[in-house]
Amino acid sequence: MKDVRKDILRIALPSMGSSVFNTLYSLVDLMWIGRMGKEAVASVTLAASLYNMNYIINEIFGVSSMVMLSRRWGEGNKKDFEDIGRQIVTYKFFAGFILLLITYPVAPLLLSWLGSGKIPSQDAISYYRIRTMFLPLSFLLGTMMTTFRSIGDTRTLFFVTAAGSIANIFLDPLFMFVMNMGVSGSALASGMCESSVMLLGFFMAKKKWKVWLLRMSKLKLSTLKKILYLGGPSLADSVNWNFSRMIVVRMFSGYGVLATATFGIFARVIDITWMVGFAIEGAVTTLVGQSLGKRDKGRAVRVFIEGRKIALIIGATASIFVFILSTPISQLFSEDLQLVRSSSAFLRYTSFLYIFMYLVNISYGTLTGGGRTIDALYISIITNWVFRIPVMALLKYLGFGYNALGIVISLSVTLGSMVGLLMVRKKRWLDVEI
Repeated sequence: MKDVRKDILRIALPSMGSSVFNTLYSLVDLMWIGRMGKEAVASVTLAASLYNMNYIINEIFGVSSMVMLSRRWGEGNKKDFEDIGRQIVTYKFFAGFILLLITYPVAPLLLSWLGSGKIPSQDAISYYRIRTMFLPLSFLLGTMMTTFRSIGDTRTLFFVTAAGSIANIFLDPLFMFVMNMGVSGSALASGMCESSVMLLGFFMAKKKWKVWLLRMSKLKLSTLKKILYLGGPSLADSVNWNFSRMIVVRMFSGYGVLATATFGIFARVIDITWMVGFAIEGAVTTLVGQSLGKRDKGRAVRVFIEGRKIALIIGATASIFVFILSTPISQLFSEDLQLVRSSSAFLRYTSFLYIFMYLVNISYGTLTGGGRTIDALYISIITNWVFRIPVMALLKYLGFGYNALGIVISLSVTLGSMVGLLMVRKKRWLDVEI
């Protein structure tokens, strides 16, 4: 078991290091936005929620590429690794470009609906449109990261993403305040840094591993079938998570600016802490995929067991950390005393969810690495549509405050972790041929 644990940490720790820089950037980004008032925080929360919906399409390629590329690397088949990777790059670039053309003109309409007419939306429109201009390149950023994770070289990925986060930290105040662009400056800084990191990463992969994916490639029907087989459930899964999050944002916006800004801080803390879970999830996905590529099922099972232990330790630590430091965390994002009090209470009420959130990550990583993306879809359906959304809607209808809705979110994550562990226990993920 020690060798498996070492391999998980070897891949996960550099990813966590990347998360530290991403976390630092996220803190600084929202801190600057918070200096412009809770209306700015609420507007960016709306825009970010809508922007993230674009990644529903990206998801069909992201998960399938992780599974396929890690299998090919485990087999030692570099030629197919490059061939599949280039096809995915081609698909994703055009998918991002088409989404840019579709969503740019209708953004005001969508943001107005999402804000329930109660949240100022001009900043939200500007933020969304600038971020969307970089969408095709942002999609390719995901493939660059997948390349290194499939190989298992998250150390190089750490240095590449860290450079981007540091650059973003300096560009934010330059564009937002020196150039007087406001929240639009934050969007521009993010887009420029993501594009630069994407290019740097692909060049580093070529230099170190002799693989060059940043090239248009002839598309093959056989590859598309595999993408759809693996990515179809992941696409539906992403629809579930993103659409349900939009519904949640709309429920909070119905309570007004304070509730929406409170949820915005909570969502940012979740996104930051989730980066750690995503690092472990990625390590588990890579090692399960490589192990099954080598036909070593026993090692694949050991990867899950060790990943679960690590997730419990980190999750418990995160829960305690957020509960104790809820007020200082809130103060990082805003100087508004009313918002600080509101978000501090909200973070304490929901702090227990982190224990279970990381278990969900491990279940997802195991099932994805094994090619059972359909099981991951079942987790999100049960979590969101059987429990989270109906119970939240009921409590809101009965007149409960938005803190009660936060507790429901946490309980839904707990339920999702239990469903995920049950899916893994069935071991159908050990017998999928890719």
